[in-house]
Amino acid sequence: MDPITVSYSENVAGWTSFWSYIPEWMVCLNSNFYTFNQGNLYRHNDDTFPRTTYYNSTAYGCSVQTIFNNEPTSVKMFKSIALDSNNSWNVDLITDLQDGNISRDWFELKENEWYSFIRYNPVNLSLLNNISQIDASANYVRGMGIISTVIPNPFGPVFSYIVSLSNTTPNFTTTYPYGSSVYTLTGSTLVYLGELQFTSNQGEVYLIQSTVTVPGALVNQYLVCISDPLAQSYGVRGYYLDITLSLPVTITTETELFAVGTSVFKSYM
Repeated sequence: MDPITVSYSENVAGWTSFWSYIPEWMVCLNSNFYTFNQGNLYRHNDDTFPRTTYYNSTAYGCSVQTIFNNEPTSVKMFKSIALDSNNSWNVDLITDLQDGNISRDWFELKENEWYSFIRYNPVNLSLLNNISQIDASANYVRGMGIISTVIPNPFGPVFSYIVSLSNTTPNFTTTYPYGSSVYTLTGSTLVYLGELQFTSNQGEVYLIQSTVTVPGALVNQYLVCISDPLAQSYGVRGYYLDITLSLPVTITTETELFAVGTSVFKSYM
């Protein structure tokens, strides 16, 4: 097992932190913290050196991990994260059912707190080939209807097609975000057709960048629209939320984190 460095807090009577540096000896003298490495003496609480960089070597960055687990017997929807901090953080989130993330660039400062919605992490849309790869309760997947005809779009770019549907879903022209990925669904198999350009009141689906080569083979197949889940601010579901906040190694100034909060409610999916 590789050596590790951990620290004990008398305030909480427990081991609270892991550290990236591996000292040969540690000592506290006159309110200063010193360690030895390869026979050299280093003072850690020295503001003239970049933070999270030890022994004049690689910068490690830092991370904080915590868990939200109110009402542990209930499945909950976690929608957002709020940080009481002087900086925004990258956030990775895991539940027993799903996972998600928040880039530090997505946070907005509101009333002295950093606030952002949780983005659900799906599988890569370009790699989808089976409906089982998608969370059944995800709100970014929508059925469209059954294909009746497929013809090249005479007014569109190369590999542009018009797919007409024999029956469609309600509110057909307002349900599907443009730029979504369109697939056929046969049994549990998904086949990518192209990017949604727009839909018409006549039940027509205009596709661009399509891989369709034999339009007749698509007749009577079911059409599915899968939109970008990052745009849905879907959140993540689960009994608990395991959250890890991290700062990139380029952040070397003092960063304080006072509290982490989440908006959560009972899931009825």
